[in-house]
Amino acid sequence: MQQIIGFSAWLLVALVAAALVMVAAGFATTERFDSGRGVAGMFSDFKAAWASLRGRGPQTPDLGADEIARIVDAPPVETTMTDLFQANLEDGAGYVQAEEITARLEKAADVVRTTVPQRGPRSRV
Repeated sequence: MQQIIGFSAWLLVALVAAALVMVAAGFATTERFDSGRGVAGMFSDFKAAWASLRGRGPQTPDLGADEIARIVDAPPVETTMTDLFQANLEDGAGYVQAEEITARLEKAADVVRTTVPQRGPRSRV
């Protein structure tokens, strides 16, 4: 009996944590992307997806025989990796700036050096 109560308690904790993560994600996406839908929109999307999984919501349309034949008979695209990367090359700033990462790593290393006590090379943790 004790195991069932413990399991139920941990299951409840996990479900509450999952709900909190979903609410936090709803707030974060609203603030970051100005979607305007917020937490309520996230929950309505979740309910629609859940209904679709259970077979009660709108289903994806079935492909007709002509559409399937067109997809299957499409010729493969032959290209080299160099051509692929050259076609998608952008001139702007990259997503990750090396200088910014270097500065953050150096700052983190300084914080670790000042907060973690130094031990000898043979000391055990």
